[in-house]
Amino acid sequence: MAKERSHMTGSGAQSDEDTMVPALFAPWAALLLNRAQIKS
Repeated sequence: MAKERSHMTGSGAQSDEDTMVPALFAPWAALLLNRAQIKS
């Protein structure tokens, strides 16, 4: 059975910024906007 490998493009830091940052901070940002009573 052949092993599958995933290939990333770009740097690891850029990949994290593109995927992890939105996933981690989007819920927090929505709560912050709600708390500040800012309409987006």
